[in-house]
Amino acid sequence: MSTPIRSIGDELDIILLFAAKGLLAAGLVLRLSGGIPAADRVLAIGLLALMATPAVRIANTMVEDVRRRDWLTLAATLAVVAVLAWSLATAFR
Repeated sequence: MSTPIRSIGDELDIILLFAAKGLLAAGLVLRLSGGIPAADRVLAIGLLALMATPAVRIANTMVEDVRRRDWLTLAATLAVVAVLAWSLATAFR
């Protein structure tokens, strides 16, 4: 039995995952079928979409927390965002 989609953010998350997987598959097929120059670009876009998925999930959680006025969960989500921002800032230093 499938679970229902709860919000627009869940739909966006599902669409982003399918788009990322589709782009990665298309890029791989293009790459293996003769090294078409666009293959690298398609693979890069697919990887970018795959890496953006957690950020979309976090943004969705923040919006849902504000909508439900769940301030404790919002604070925890903001703490996760702070840790991610800190790790990115130190990684690219």
